[in-house]
Amino acid sequence: MFEIERDPIVHLTNERLRRLGIKAVLFDLDDTLIYTSDMYIKHMDEYSNDLARQLNIDSEIVFELLDKFNGEEYLKNGANPDNWTTVIRKVGEELSCLDLAASLRFHIDAVYTDEPAVIPGARQVLSGLKNGNILLGEVTWGKMGWTVRKNCQTGLENFMDVIVPANIYKPKNGEDWLKGMNLLGVTPEECLICGDSFRGDILPALSLGARAIFITGEDNRNETRQEITTMESVAGFWDAVLKLK
Repeated sequence: MFEIERDPIVHLTNERLRRLGIKAVLFDLDDTLIYTSDMYIKHMDEYSNDLARQLNIDSEIVFELLDKFNGEEYLKNGANPDNWTTVIRKVGEELSCLDLAASLRFHIDAVYTDEPAVIPGARQVLSGLKNGNILLGEVTWGKMGWTVRKNCQTGLENFMDVIVPANIYKPKNGEDWLKGMNLLGVTPEECLICGDSFRGDILPALSLGARAIFITGEDNRNETRQEITTMESVAGFWDAVLKLK
């Protein structure tokens, strides 16, 4: 069996990138290279089940409150771990159990300590690109400490030439991606951007003049446009590149 670096499709893809003038590939991190949403849901479920059991109520009631208040705080403060202090307080107030709600916060805090799972195919894609002398970068929405931890835990930092944490207090935008390009020493025309957010990843890429591959799923599939290259996960990267124009 060929090693990933010697696989003909990897060689063909890297040659395709070079013919397109692409010298660098920038990736989003969360739900592009690692599972993040699933980790949130897992620990929110654990919190909801534990609190509901002790209150003798349906866990769906707790989960819906968590989700509602988390969404509200997200709109105010971005992806900030400190939001959970307010979220859990509001859940406690709603269910008249402030102390109990606060005592179970360890379930939520595990989101920020557990090692996230790398999406299948991600390491192979990064390894193949690295071996093809393609510059690699990551532009992710999150605090520096949390970003560094996730990259260290998963070993993804070993593939990246640059890692740029975007400002959590505003949506990820073209300035964030341009910072990554500048650090790599490439122009937008020499860059390919891959991510699962149409507004935060794909639209900024196109507005800058970079090429883009949109990772689509049930939640975002209808956001795309016909002319945009898509893939269902990072494992489809090699085939997606061959469709780029």
